[in-house]
Amino acid sequence: MTGTTRSRYGISMWLMRRLTAPCIALHITLVAPGCQSMHKQITDTKSGSLQYPSGDLPGVAYDELPSDRATLIQIADRIHRSSRNLDKLIRARTALKKIQEMHPNDAQMLWRLARVGSVLSQHDKSHAAGWAKECYSAGLQATKVSSQWVQGHYFAAACSGLRAQHEPGKASRLLNELIEHAEQAHELQPSYDTGGPRRTLGIIYTLAPPWPSGVGDLDEAIELLEQVNEEFPKCPLNAFYLAEAYRKADQLARAKTLYKRAYRLGKKGRFGPEGAHYRRRVESALYQLRRSD
Repeated sequence: MTGTTRSRYGISMWLMRRLTAPCIALHITLVAPGCQSMHKQITDTKSGSLQYPSGDLPGVAYDELPSDRATLIQIADRIHRSSRNLDKLIRARTALKKIQEMHPNDAQMLWRLARVGSVLSQHDKSHAAGWAKECYSAGLQATKVSSQWVQGHYFAAACSGLRAQHEPGKASRLLNELIEHAEQAHELQPSYDTGGPRRTLGIIYTLAPPWPSGVGDLDEAIELLEQVNEEFPKCPLNAFYLAEAYRKADQLARAKTLYKRAYRLGKKGRFGPEGAHYRRRVESALYQLRRSD
């Protein structure tokens, strides 16, 4: 039974409590100079980091950025691969906004703008709601401009989950959109981002309450996550989320093996810039499993 055939409304509050983009952005779910001088904002002289009025998103300043589209895309991609420093992330976002000013319907720019917004929403807590809204808008526009590109649907799913956390009155609708975009991404290219669309669905089916109160289906989650882990065995996210599903299914020996594998892969750098976050989660899970032995 697929997610679209199930009742989705019973898990709106679960979505707000549990579902975050990077477990999608996860994954979702992946070095430019700092950008302290790019924005006319208040600067903390001790840290050198940018400080923005609470609730406001930074203005866009273009003076220090090149003008050609290809170089701006490269800046955004390089920062996404290498850093979660807020100043650098905002530089990546500013590079993409410069493209948007010249080419507002550029699909390559739009899905990248959704991607950086999803990361900023998780790492810039004081402006998380604003980043989530910008991320959501860019993701939806990307799917409209190029409906057959997996990236737009993939990041639109992540951004729907993020926005729902900050707008509980819209959580049911946003949950519907999350699942629809995740399923569309899976149909278009299940292998994208080392199995990201399948991993996303597996995460949803693992965490959500089961039918009839939600879309949860632990058997389907494990099947999806086993497939993606087999196809991309060097991706620690795949091992980690399969371990999470095994743990919930009370298959604790398998869970422990997969957590340890995820940790080893993560220590080799394969978690990318999110490594510290996931290593802490693995350490916590293994500690809890040892206590339950």
